[in-house]
Amino acid sequence: MAARSDPFEALDESGAARLLERLVAIADDAVIVADETQRIVLFNAGAERIFGYRATQMLGAPLERLLPPAARASHTEHLREFAADRRAARRMGERGEIHGLRADGSQFAAEASISHVEIGGRTYFTAIVRDVSERKRAEAA
Repeated sequence: MAARSDPFEALDESGAARLLERLVAIADDAVIVADETQRIVLFNAGAERIFGYRATQMLGAPLERLLPPAARASHTEHLREFAADRRAARRMGERGEIHGLRADGSQFAAEASISHVEIGGRTYFTAIVRDVSERKRAEAA
């Protein structure tokens, strides 16, 4: 009996969608999806923990709410450039360290990657964000 080369081959479309939904839900990292207007359409439990907002507060909210004010204008421009780029994904922070903004107003050092996909003629951006502030503090000590 030959082994399957694709472990998801046995899943139908709805099964694959449920699996993906569960994986996103349990991820420790923040998984945030925004539409082309930069409105948040998905905010997982990791994002709730890292940023301090409930998903219900963030659905439909502008993505810039999660960014320090000084980073908002450049982020909008970078997102526009990325949407026009042929690469489907890239690591954020290639131009320098990035920071997130928590609900309490505090900032934190972050690592992130971003991807974009077109579905039904609409573009969606997915950011996977990791809080690295503890690691940065340890490195500085």
